[in-house]
Amino acid sequence: VWKPIKTDGSVLPREEHPSMVSLTTGKPVGPFTMGVFQPQKNDHIWLSVNATPMFKPGEARPCQVFAIMQDITAEHNAQQSYQHLFEKMVDAFSLHEIICNDQGNPVDYRFLAINPAFEAMTGLRKNDVIGKAR
Repeated sequence: VWKPIKTDGSVLPREEHPSMVSLTTGKPVGPFTMGVFQPQKNDHIWLSVNATPMFKPGEARPCQVFAIMQDITAEHNAQQSYQHLFEKMVDAFSLHEIICNDQGNPVDYRFLAINPAFEAMTGLRKNDVIGKAR
């Protein structure tokens, strides 16, 4: 009934649901973001899910899962809007992280993000530069 999806829009298989993963592995899972179709809104709401296995005394396999779900629809939509703007803006943009030495002096930098306009202007490709010191 819930028809959960992943953040990329693909169907979230039952065995990948955080509660099922926690139940089968016996380990906590989360935070995990998933969408759930809400017929009243004819749209998805987005949830952050944390699942924790519960054990009966002396048993190694969990008997149930305690799950906390938080509605993060507003945050998810804001992030999607930002990402869309970042990808579609016509001005070149890059986000850097400054790398400092032990004395706090800048010694290098690395790209954290670049948009397609930056790639077109510089010839640098996202996959070649993100996370690498220059």
